[in-house]
Amino acid sequence: AMDHLQNETGYERAARIDLEYDFLDNNWLQDVKFGLRATDRSENDMSTPYNWGVLSDTWASVDTPTGFSNLNDTLTNFSTLYSFANFFRGKVNIPSPMWFPSNALVMDYANAHQNLAPASISWGWSPVQVNQGDYNEQGQRTKTAYGVLFFGNDTALGVPFDGNLGVRLIRTDTSADGYVQLPNLTSTGVPDAEKAIWNGSYQPFSTSNHYYDALPSLNLTFHLTDDLQWRLAASKAMSRPDFSQLEPLVQLGYTLNSDNTQVVQWNGYAGNPDLKPMRATQYDSALEWYFSKTGMLYTTMFYKDLHNY
Repeated sequence: AMDHLQNETGYERAARIDLEYDFLDNNWLQDVKFGLRATDRSENDMSTPYNWGVLSDTWASVDTPTGFSNLNDTLTNFSTLYSFANFFRGKVNIPSPMWFPSNALVMDYANAHQNLAPASISWGWSPVQVNQGDYNEQGQRTKTAYGVLFFGNDTALGVPFDGNLGVRLIRTDTSADGYVQLPNLTSTGVPDAEKAIWNGSYQPFSTSNHYYDALPSLNLTFHLTDDLQWRLAASKAMSRPDFSQLEPLVQLGYTLNSDNTQVVQWNGYAGNPDLKPMRATQYDSALEWYFSKTGMLYTTMFYKDLHNY
């Protein structure tokens, strides 16, 4: 058996306003667009590990003519007969019909262990238990202002060109609530003073963070001929870590010496709610030749400088 419990809820609320102004009869400026956007995102997750456990000794021999045992012998009220039609196109012979768990068993998770326990080995599966470390609550708020100016001229530089210049200003606020799970040394041979500290308990912790980003961009296109154009671009970009990387959970573990009386190494797993976004400064260039109405040949070059990977 392998059970898993999961309940996750997420929301994002966003508000945005955009404005545009056109420059009429201007040899250089075409139009400008700008706006504001705010978001409020939250996520509340509960997710347990996948809880695999054996129900019976699958290696034990079964003394029946077919080599199979009937589930009905041990789960009389929670089994049902089922026949396979043309199993592997009839090339594999199996007993038919066969006993399988009934809907009354598999649909009643709360009582599944109670019904399976009499037929299970003593150290087998038991239902997964939700603990504090299975909860993860995070929030993210953003405030953004942005604008872009479009321009161009057909004669000033000897060839027609156009482009745009923009910037995006962002403030990001994050919050996270989770737990630190201490290792449990109570059943080991370490001193009692250490057992009192390392008792497997959960310690809550909360954290918040904020950061700013200014993301400018410039795009230019030079129309060298009717069929040939050259593009240039420069910009800054950012990508926030997702909530799984920001998970506010710390699980500590240990390795003992040979006689189990002293910790010789500590280890652990943790998300990091204070991770910064990955940021990039990037430059691009492209030469494009449209040699027919249905064909083109182009070459590109780019350079990216990444931070906070």
